[in-house]
Amino acid sequence: MSIIYHVRVAKAVALRDFKIRITYIPWIINSLIQPIIWTYILIYTYRAVLGETAQTLQKHGWPADYVGFLILGQVLLSLFNALNWRAGMAIQRERWFGTLEIVFLTPASRLVMLTGSSIYGLLDAGWVSFSAALIVFLATGTGFNIADPLAALLSVSMAVVGAVSMGIGLAGLYVLTRSAGPIAIAIQHPLRFFSGSSFPLSILPASLQYIGYALPLTYGIEAARISLLEGAPIDEVSPLILRLALISLVGIIAGILFVRWAESLAKKYGWLHTF
Repeated sequence: MSIIYHVRVAKAVALRDFKIRITYIPWIINSLIQPIIWTYILIYTYRAVLGETAQTLQKHGWPADYVGFLILGQVLLSLFNALNWRAGMAIQRERWFGTLEIVFLTPASRLVMLTGSSIYGLLDAGWVSFSAALIVFLATGTGFNIADPLAALLSVSMAVVGAVSMGIGLAGLYVLTRSAGPIAIAIQHPLRFFSGSSFPLSILPASLQYIGYALPLTYGIEAARISLLEGAPIDEVSPLILRLALISLVGIIAGILFVRWAESLAKKYGWLHTF
């Protein structure tokens, strides 16, 4: 099949998701308000415990003001959560809509269809995350410290790729478990805990840090923080980006294999109605 055909499929899926999304305006409002509220909850919690300084964070290798630390952590976490529900739930939504059998029987690539949902998820969540970050940055007076624009661009771009990879990886897991909704909700708070979005990962016991460093979200947040707030150069950010790229690749491959596995089982045993 030609590239043009795949592009048309991805575009059609993204357009369909857009039409569904705009029929539920409260979802859009909630997506914008949630990261702002969470960030301010954490900012005032930090102020109550630490005061106006970040000396406690400095003990854990983070010299920047904690406000910027929290803003980037919460915004990137919100971006992942959005892609979790967009790419991750893409196949599960077909089950809810009663169209999963059609999807499994169509000649279109499942990866392309997941890509279409991911593209729309990025467009939908991207402007929300950017707006939330801008609002909080302006309201708190926190600024960026970018010494290497290339490092900053690569860090943010790869953080997005990491979020997409987790979404695609979870898409395959969700369709196999047939309990996508509860699992998607259940993983959000552990990810907030293990990704270092709300506090430095080094605070955790060593055994729990290993869990955090198995997540692409962790590397995306850390790379974005040091490049946007600490002015880290490309040579300092590149190890994080490389690890993020490798874990993202594993997530995408796992998602594809899981989806193919579910599809082959459904076709082999006539279980289309159960997937």
